[in-house]
Amino acid sequence: MANDIKQKAEKAYREKSEINSTASGIPLKSFYTAEDIKEIDLEKECGWPGEYPFTRGIYSDMFRGRLWSARELCGYASPEMTNKRIKFLLESGERAINFISDLPCANGIDSDHPRAKNDIGRQGVPISTIEDAQRLIDGIPLDKISVNATVGAISIYVAAAKTSGYPPSVLRGTTVNDCLHFQFCGFYPPSWPLTWGFRECLDWIEYCIKEAPKFNPLSIDVYDFRENGITAIMEVAFAMSEAKEYIKALIDRGLDIDDVAPRVGTITHSCAMNFFEEIAKLRAARRIWSKMLKEEFGAKSDRSLKYKYHVHTAGDSLTLQQPMVNIIRIAYEALAAVLSGCQSLHTCSYDEALGLPTEQAHELAIRTQQVLSYETGVTSVSDPLGGSYYIEWLTSEIEKRILEYMEEIDKQGGMKNAIETGWIENEIKRVQYEKQKEIEEGKRIIVGVNRFRKSIEEEKIPPAHEVPAEEVEKHLANLKRFRKNRNGRKVSESLENLYKQAKDPRKILIYPEIEAAEAGATHGEIRGTIRMAYGEHFDPFGQIEPTFDASFVEHI
Repeated sequence: MANDIKQKAEKAYREKSEINSTASGIPLKSFYTAEDIKEIDLEKECGWPGEYPFTRGIYSDMFRGRLWSARELCGYASPEMTNKRIKFLLESGERAINFISDLPCANGIDSDHPRAKNDIGRQGVPISTIEDAQRLIDGIPLDKISVNATVGAISIYVAAAKTSGYPPSVLRGTTVNDCLHFQFCGFYPPSWPLTWGFRECLDWIEYCIKEAPKFNPLSIDVYDFRENGITAIMEVAFAMSEAKEYIKALIDRGLDIDDVAPRVGTITHSCAMNFFEEIAKLRAARRIWSKMLKEEFGAKSDRSLKYKYHVHTAGDSLTLQQPMVNIIRIAYEALAAVLSGCQSLHTCSYDEALGLPTEQAHELAIRTQQVLSYETGVTSVSDPLGGSYYIEWLTSEIEKRILEYMEEIDKQGGMKNAIETGWIENEIKRVQYEKQKEIEEGKRIIVGVNRFRKSIEEEKIPPAHEVPAEEVEKHLANLKRFRKNRNGRKVSESLENLYKQAKDPRKILIYPEIEAAEAGATHGEIRGTIRMAYGEHFDPFGQIEPTFDASFVEHI
């Protein structure tokens, strides 16, 4: 026993860092000096916080002026249970709300669909009707609290807000309204197919520009891309290339760049474990965005040139093994997000590798942000790492590599075409394979997984959060009652109007969608009607027929 301890002690003494490159494969030197940044014009490329090209932050005083908003993603079981958790998070100090719809809703079907049975409320809140949305937002001041609303049923959310006394003009928040990224979220069939989903994304943006000036209608979500295993460089390149697709399409609709850019410049990024690479990645993103909008699109307003982003700490960095270690991972990732200058932040919960967060884990995630805000001192100075030889070199190196990768995407005909041809999917598979190979060969160390492991008996894995079966049953009973009590004629008339307008590409579909929700149409019926207008089956899974009088389809 004594010899074993001695050998381990000697090995620990001899151990050295095995890391000689970033997670994206950028080779690193042992240290950096002024010589490494002599070619970088720091005054031009970095400047001051709050000034073009905004490398050092979009505001001069950054967190002294206003802290980032703590937004914990939430949604499970039923609208009532999710409402209760949201209020718990607000009482715990959360300053904004993020809720996500469950898989059936994201797939465009209702909770009583045959394929929905085992997924109701499992990975988000189930929303099928305006009453579901009303239960979800009950008691929440939507004119004062920013809400990242579920994209799956955004028209139903707006309808519920209106009936609760909140017109679109007072709503605050953001929507992950990104059709391009939905192709890689594990939905089959894709929740928003490119055939008509891209149009709906643009319609929602145009609607908000006209009707909801306080609501950000598009948060391009490259977090989900990153969860598929892509590198930090690919993450930013995807974000910029997607933004270009949306901006060009909106300008083609006749909108002005300085009306469009501030409404689409809210990006959802990941923050993974390679600490300095993640900070440099986001500093580079700000610089690329401001130059791209100014030089390529001719934007003039500072609001257009400021790159605003939400950070979600990396879910794919969390491990089932030794889950309490995830608390440390999350804290480091959150620190990187804050040092980069994020506008809002979701900190994962340590038990997310097991299932949905427990109330205790959710509260700890908020406390992590509060300790960062009030105890560490990182909020006292704007861009505290600015001027570091290493950070400035790495920011410029990452910027160069991002621009090179964006050129590759442009050669494929842009992001949308690269997705349609399968090029993006092949790129994702390539880096997934490389990353997994590094893990299995021990070249990429993950504590508790391929190094410093414990036996299963020693793991002490906490119990997973359970979705109460009775809540799901109550939700289904509410849906059944809603269908029975609504006015079938009004539902059919509203969906006929939606169908007609969907046939006309010049129409903004959000208006008739909201009207249909107010008339009693369900989420699945609204989506199904749009599918029929595009010549697709009412049901994406081809299992059910319209649950309303759809005879108008034959006569139009």
